[in-house]
Amino acid sequence: MRAGQIGAIRVVELPGGRVQANARMRDEAGALRRLKTVGDTEEAAVRALHEEADAIRYGSVGPRLTAHS
Repeated sequence: MRAGQIGAIRVVELPGGRVQANARMRDEAGALRRLKTVGDTEEAAVRALHEEADAIRYGSVGPRLTAHS
């Protein structure tokens, strides 16, 4: 898995009907990160997971990168 890349996304329905999305990704320094988000729907949980990954990609370590870098 390359830096900034998200691995396979696993979706689990939680008790109460909410949905959890889980994945792993490598940050820009190469460290493996676990991502976990919860949403009311599968789409919302996966969207939140991508937002969390973007926050790690563009704001965690090293030089600050933007989506337009």
